[in-house]
Amino acid sequence: MKKLAYSGLFLAILGFGFVGCKKEDKTPNQTNDQKSSSSSSTEKNVRFYDNGKYLIFPTTADYDYQSEARNFGEGEFQAFLNNVKNLNYKSYLERISSLNETSLFGDDFLENILNDDMIVQIGAYLYRVDASENKVYVLPSAKASSYADLVNESKTNNNVRKFSFDEEVITLAESGAAGEAKCSDPVADATSSNSVNVTFDIPFSKTMNIRNEYKPSGILFVLRTDMIHTTAFAPNYTFYFQLDNVSWSQRCGGETQNGFSHPWKSADSKATVNSTTQRETYRHYARSKRLKSFKYKVRGRNENFTIPSSPNPYTIYFTEYTTITR
Repeated sequence: MKKLAYSGLFLAILGFGFVGCKKEDKTPNQTNDQKSSSSSSTEKNVRFYDNGKYLIFPTTADYDYQSEARNFGEGEFQAFLNNVKNLNYKSYLERISSLNETSLFGDDFLENILNDDMIVQIGAYLYRVDASENKVYVLPSAKASSYADLVNESKTNNNVRKFSFDEEVITLAESGAAGEAKCSDPVADATSSNSVNVTFDIPFSKTMNIRNEYKPSGILFVLRTDMIHTTAFAPNYTFYFQLDNVSWSQRCGGETQNGFSHPWKSADSKATVNSTTQRETYRHYARSKRLKSFKYKVRGRNENFTIPSSPNPYTIYFTEYTTITR
């Protein structure tokens, strides 16, 4: 079993929260109380299991579903993690935690699905995601006897192929370069944008800021917003993302999202950075397909219950808006 500044702008950014509409319902945490002794799971007809060495998604659709599951609510992603943590393979996250090392990925989905050799099976292929070199190495599962060559990123084994993080690796592995050549759409490249620190709860000088990022990882392409705030473990603050016209488009006639907005969207995952700092994350997109374009703006919203502001039991603070586009 696994074990797991604008400080002078204070008045300018202070909001007094005259909010009349109902906030979004929070999805309760889901758990799976029936664990399979065969180390497998079925959630909404989507399966994943392990062979004791690495995690296996039978199809790319299974993999894409789980990479997007967090967008359906924090509880659903937690349910997935609960299942994964009860499987028998050793994850990359377990390895770096035991060695007190810093993650090369900064993404809790990849950190949990990759094993300690940074390998996962998706469909008929094994993928080694080497974040130190921004490369992905691919081996057919039918050639799993060459697992050691995959780990060692062999240059002499013709069954081991090499790709970059910017390539849509799963598509290339499954369909070949000919399938990719049929599409001439542009490709969005990695980019990020940041807001400046905003200070609130004076005189305690708590801060928060926003960071947007589009990050390719070969087998996963993520469009996300992180909120960093210095209120870790403090119960008197709640944080939300205010989203404005979030739009993205996959390449080659794929899916699109046009103009999604939300006044107070909750994070889909949270992580402790250090004893005073916490990171909250909301993913706008996370799948195996590259994006052609995207555009949105977002700001952070803090409800501070240490300073009531009638008629609400809290005062509202915002970061500045920050925009990301490609």
